[in-house]
Amino acid sequence: MKKIISLLALASMVSCSVNDWELKIIADMPTTDRHAIQYAIVDFNPKEKFVKEFYSAYLQDALKAAKTDKEKNLQITTTIMVNWDLLFKKVTADKLGLLNNKDTNYIRTTGGIFYGHSENLWLASKSFTIDGKPYCYIVPFVVSKGSSQSCKLDQSNLISLTEVYKKQIILH
Repeated sequence: MKKIISLLALASMVSCSVNDWELKIIADMPTTDRHAIQYAIVDFNPKEKFVKEFYSAYLQDALKAAKTDKEKNLQITTTIMVNWDLLFKKVTADKLGLLNNKDTNYIRTTGGIFYGHSENLWLASKSFTIDGKPYCYIVPFVVSKGSSQSCKLDQSNLISLTEVYKKQIILH
C-alpha cells in the first residue's frame, strides 16, 4: 500500500512539472515619470480589450467642460489611463510584478494535474507616463509546457496609448 501511495505521489509531482513554464523579463525602458511600472501576465489581448471596452461617456462631458486645450489633453490622458488600468481589475496583487527601467524579473508558473494554461498569453504593463503622455508595454507570447522564454521591454514593444485611442477608438 505504501508503494502505491508513493507511486501516486511521484506521478502527481511529474504531472505537475509538465505544466511549468518560465519567463525572464529584461527591462531596458526609457525613464518614466514614475520610478517603476507594474505588470502582469494576462490571458486576453489587452489592446483588443481596451479598444472594445473603452468607456468614453465621462470623457465627453469632461471635454465639454474643459476651457483650454491643456485641460482637454489632461482629461483625455486621464481617461485613457483609467480605461487601460481597468483591464487589470481582476488581477490580484500577488499576480502583479514591478520593474524599474533597468531590471530583470522572472515569472515561473507551476501547474498541476487539473491545471492548464492558455497557450496565448500577454505580458502587459499598467499605464505609465513618459513626458506626460500615457504608454504601456504589451508582449504576446505562447506558453509551451516546460518552456523557458525571455522578453525584453524596450522601444519595440512600447505602446502609445494616445495613438491607440486616436487611431482605433476615436475613428470607430
